[in-house]
Amino acid sequence: MKIKTSSPFLTRHKNFSMLFLTVVTSFCLNFPSTANAQEQQERPGNSASNVKKLDLARRYFDARSDITALQINNQASETPDKAAIDKMVLQVMATLSKSKDWNPSNQNWEKVRQILGNAIKEMSTQIELEKKQGPDKNQINNALQNKFSNQLSESDLEKIVGFYESTTGINFVKTHTQIYAAYPGAMLKFQKMAQDGKKIDQTTTIDIQQFQILVGLFSEYLAYQLTVLDPGPGHDRSGLQALPMVTAMAIRVDFDRLEQIWNELPKDAQQEVIAYRESPNWKSERAALVSSLEELEKFTKSGAFMKKIAAAMAGAIGSVQGLLPPN
Repeated sequence: MKIKTSSPFLTRHKNFSMLFLTVVTSFCLNFPSTANAQEQQERPGNSASNVKKLDLARRYFDARSDITALQINNQASETPDKAAIDKMVLQVMATLSKSKDWNPSNQNWEKVRQILGNAIKEMSTQIELEKKQGPDKNQINNALQNKFSNQLSESDLEKIVGFYESTTGINFVKTHTQIYAAYPGAMLKFQKMAQDGKKIDQTTTIDIQQFQILVGLFSEYLAYQLTVLDPGPGHDRSGLQALPMVTAMAIRVDFDRLEQIWNELPKDAQQEVIAYRESPNWKSERAALVSSLEELEKFTKSGAFMKKIAAAMAGAIGSVQGLLPPN
């Protein structure tokens, strides 16, 4: 059922921005802290039990390709080809000037495109070098599996793995992967709106329940991002604090497309997924997953390295400012 802005629910919220705060705050309050995850103590057991738990953890991560696809490591992605670099360049160029004269017919367009293309190509080379110098995928997976198996009992692991190896679980992971794959496009839409000074149309009608479900489906994504992008104690974490809100805003901007992907999962399967993600098994899984993702900090140098990449891109953009038409 579609809920309109005149409904009692939205009347209780002064505007849709407040609705975002309500949904995201509720989501974050229920998000497990690493302290909660660490409270899960390893259950006593013999070596045979530990071997079985480790095997269950391996099966868990094998089944959850939606999570493993998020990993930033030396095998997570390929170096972008020329077509991908050209696409990235055009996306950046579209944000450089609001002038109507800033288009492919501008005399400086090709020069700017070449400068940015070279910068992105150089950054891609550096990223590839960083990946080759980093740990292999097996090292990372072994660390995740060990930590995950230590957070849960054998019984808990069997229930969790049982869900993801079921027909519903397998189909959910496929759908979840597609939703995560579509998210960068949603973020680009949101960023473009922000750069153009546009606001989200608060008069549009969306299904609030579906919106809440979609936000909840980004629990694993946020756990991953908050872990690998954390600059550490004593550093500015304001960007991380804003991440849940920004994620919700991007979902709202591209809600129709993300909802369409979610609705490709049959209704009965959706209900099974929702029931699982409201169950104690999901709470235990999520807490163990958050704790396990902390292992990635031992293998990634994303903080310092990504700062270098961002600085390089900012430098390239700064170098072309004199070639742009005034806004």
